[in-house]
Amino acid sequence: MDGQSIESIVESSIEGTHFRLLPKKHIFFIPKKTVINAISTIPEIQNVELERNGRTLIIRVQEKIQSAIWVSDSHQYFIDNAGKIVRELTLDEMFDVQERVYANATETFFIQSPVYLIFDASQTMVSQQEEVLNAKSLETFTQIFWRISEFAIEPESFIIGNPGQTWATLKIKHGFDILISGEGDAEKQLKNIKVVLDEYKQEARNLQYIDVRFGERVFVK
Repeated sequence: MDGQSIESIVESSIEGTHFRLLPKKHIFFIPKKTVINAISTIPEIQNVELERNGRTLIIRVQEKIQSAIWVSDSHQYFIDNAGKIVRELTLDEMFDVQERVYANATETFFIQSPVYLIFDASQTMVSQQEEVLNAKSLETFTQIFWRISEFAIEPESFIIGNPGQTWATLKIKHGFDILISGEGDAEKQLKNIKVVLDEYKQEARNLQYIDVRFGERVFVK
């Protein structure tokens, strides 16, 4: 969420006066509850705190969006920690995502933290607050995506069959796929991936896939 949008909402919420006399915009008369309620209407905001420092109003917001971006057809969506759609990305935000994911940019204006993509192979249209992943699967996918680089391989994105599915394919930029279970333990799946990579070493680049969805039963092709 960019600061200008929040500033605009705050400005709108403090128009007018108290009792037709005291201006709401005056730092000592700003209706904090009104401002907090106004900002809280933004779908991706989880918590709002206001603090007055002299003649300055400090606003702290906590977003509920995840680092995962849900992609269906040509649409991209923020999802929250519960795996629900928050809102569709703006065009500017989509450009920033492209820069971060495909050009390895570390600083962008509208997207201010690392993100990764989950592609819906079914290209199902989704709506705000619709659950596309359960919380456990999202947590597992996120943990594996950000830690897989510890094994000297670079993750590209996830592909999932359809909303609600708990199995996903992690595409690796080196060429092979890793089949992941969202319901499985992330640590155990990472351990099994490392065992295979240590065994195959440089030959791992010639693999088609590593399947760690079934506990200790690991399949390699």
